[in-house]
Amino acid sequence: ATAPPIVRHLSVDDLLVHPADVKVTLHPPAVVHDRVYGALLRRASTLAAAYAGPRTVGTTALAALERTDEVDAAVNDAGEAIVILRGVPGDLDVLHVVDEKGVSVWRPIVGDLRRTFVEYEPATEADATLFVLPERVWVIASGSARMRTREALVDAAGGASFAQGDPGLAVISIRGSALVRRDPRLRSGPLSPLGRSLLRASFELTPGAQGVLVAHL
Repeated sequence: ATAPPIVRHLSVDDLLVHPADVKVTLHPPAVVHDRVYGALLRRASTLAAAYAGPRTVGTTALAALERTDEVDAAVNDAGEAIVILRGVPGDLDVLHVVDEKGVSVWRPIVGDLRRTFVEYEPATEADATLFVLPERVWVIASGSARMRTREALVDAAGGASFAQGDPGLAVISIRGSALVRRDPRLRSGPLSPLGRSLLRASFELTPGAQGVLVAHL
């Protein structure tokens, strides 16, 4: 008997050609129920739906994001971006996600017969691709990451899975070299020793009445 195909475990880094400069992990349901930030997120979602109009209430990208278990995103200066949505609402149809004008954002690629994922292209001119996987996982890729992601998913004959991101309401991680490129104070002056040795800076938004932001260098 032939052994079943092995599920390939992937991360955001596996889908990028170049290293990520900034990574973000967000847990929308946790934010929604947070005493400090929940009201802010719900208000933003309501305003977005109202701006979009009655046809789009509950189907804007922000409304879908609010009900998604986890969002992991990564970008770099090479023009690549990856967004992984884990636990997308089961009642959400890709074709029912619309923009502020009520126009569908995605359309299926004609002739796509793959079984392990379904690929969608933008309904309008845009440098992005949406890959819908089983277990309510969506992956949005742009730039060179589009081809890299497609190749990684095609190679995963047994399907692909993605590990959970950092815990917390929201976590942002910035590569040290990316910070140094953007801030001259880390290249010369009193802070230059920190710039030369800094590998990563991360900031975690914690739950609670005080809304503490924890920074790690």
